[in-house]
Amino acid sequence: MIFKKKKVILHFLNYSPRIYSGLDRFNLVLSFELQKKGYTSVFIFIDKIIQKDIERDIIKSGSKVEILKINKNKIDTIKDLFHLIKKYRPAAVHAHFETAIKTILAFMCFCFRIDYFVTTHSLITDLSFNEFKLKYGLSGLLKFKFHLRLLLFFSKISFCVSNAIRNQYVEFCGVNSKKLQKIYLGVKINSEIPNKIQQRIKLNLPLDKFLIINVSAIEKIKGIDILIKSARILRNTHNLNNFLIIHVGGLRSEDNFDIEYAKTLKTLQKEMLDGSDNFIWLGKRSDIFDILSACDIYVHPSRLEGISVAIMEACAAHLPVVGSRVGGIPEIIHDDINGILFEPDNEIQLADALNKLITNEELRNRLASNAFTLIKENWDMEKQVKKLVEAYNL
Repeated sequence: MIFKKKKVILHFLNYSPRIYSGLDRFNLVLSFELQKKGYTSVFIFIDKIIQKDIERDIIKSGSKVEILKINKNKIDTIKDLFHLIKKYRPAAVHAHFETAIKTILAFMCFCFRIDYFVTTHSLITDLSFNEFKLKYGLSGLLKFKFHLRLLLFFSKISFCVSNAIRNQYVEFCGVNSKKLQKIYLGVKINSEIPNKIQQRIKLNLPLDKFLIINVSAIEKIKGIDILIKSARILRNTHNLNNFLIIHVGGLRSEDNFDIEYAKTLKTLQKEMLDGSDNFIWLGKRSDIFDILSACDIYVHPSRLEGISVAIMEACAAHLPVVGSRVGGIPEIIHDDINGILFEPDNEIQLADALNKLITNEELRNRLASNAFTLIKENWDMEKQVKKLVEAYNL
């Protein structure tokens, strides 16, 4: 069955948005760019949209929203996917996250001769090749390799949001295909530097402390526990107390593992920092840029990271960045040029880097200036969106 296609792009985002993420902002700009070419975007989420502002802005932009219920058996999910394909008759389908849906869509798009694109947003495993083989055996490795090759075969282009992800994909897939392309996300660039004092007064943040900020979901891979431990080292080893670490973000999911990790963090904060004198939680916020602009240093202590839009946003807010040397972070942060890198899970190195920046104003200013220059040159959202639309070849 082949149907006459319409000028529609289906974006299967395959998640239930809890926060207004960098990808959501990227997709809004993508929607406008596709409209210039006469294409309507349909953004498909899973189960429900918790952050309602996303749905509002998508509809306001002239695009459409669909909800895919996945708490069913596979047959019903296949029927629902088929219904969406038949309803919109898209010229192209772009799938993100959720591996099972990506695979089903690959076969459907092949059958209906629809251009199919996939994006891998995070490292496909936290294990090395040999560790993966040891844990899952040769049969598990071959099954995983087959799946990666299958997606690559059926897609017109398989995007990776960093070189680190692409390199890992090639290693596990065993094929270095031209169809496997890196395409970065990006952030909006505002050349005007907000007044830090005014922002602090507006947000009721202290004027007499160094403000260190981390924006991340509350989950173990983000390494927030490492940040709390580094705060203790700053106090006890470096004899610093004129700082406040601010965490912005909420739970990634209602999974028990994430909930338990959040409880562990609160206990760790109480034990190591005697409460919240040097560490506060702001929760989920929509005014991220305002908060970043009020701060002095951005820190990202992830244990695993494909790429970090939060780091890009910090650079766009003229902040020096301290980041762990994992995944795609070193593709944004160049050590001692626009930030400082440290080894993951090493709270001593993290504390040393923060101490270095707190006590050296010239270094902070130099790294902050370079951070903004490099982000403007390489990570401008509108430029990256145009590259993606060009890759669609509509």
